Amino acid sequence: IVKCANRFGLDVCDIVLESLASGEAVLTQEERELGTALLDLGGGTTDLAVFSANNIKHTFVLSLGGNNLTNDIAVGLRAPLGEAERIKVKYGTCLSANISNEETLEVPGMGGREARKLPRQILGEILEPRMEEILGLVNREIRRSGMENAITSGVVMTGGSALLDGITDIAESIFNLPTRLG
Repeated sequence: IVKCANRFGLDVCDIVLESLASGEAVLTQEERELGTALLDLGGGTTDLAVFSANNIKHTFVLSLGGNNLTNDIAVGLRAPLGEAERIKVKYGTCLSANISNEETLEVPGMGGREARKLPRQILGEILEPRMEEILGLVNREIRRSGMENAITSGVVMTGGSALLDGITDIAESIFNLPTRLG
């Protein structure tokens, strides 16, 4: 990365751990001091960094992320991956109970087949268990590492998948901590 930046005429002063940079960008000084879990829900991974006493005390990378959600949608709705990503971004919700039975979404057909209208609730039924799995695995890691008592200020979630409707509700129920988006 440094060589690439140098080739374009940029001078790299230092390299910073992504979790540290994210923490500086989205956490308050008080959150970094008192203890906060920073959860980055990226495309390929879900990254956890536990901050306390103004330092990172624990990090963890889970090899599940937003791409898994997109793949689940593609398989579950029998849609092309590009369309599954579009559907996730536009209609994605993690709480199927919050979706009205009348809401629908259009799923483009594959291989020249016609588009179909499906209840949007199906999308919630696909995304909710996967997000519960991802957040449950992160919670298990927090407990395994003994960091649960260090997280007094709650959880801050970043990344593309953190934008899914209902994500903070699921996170609060799993972590039993206040959760906000960063």
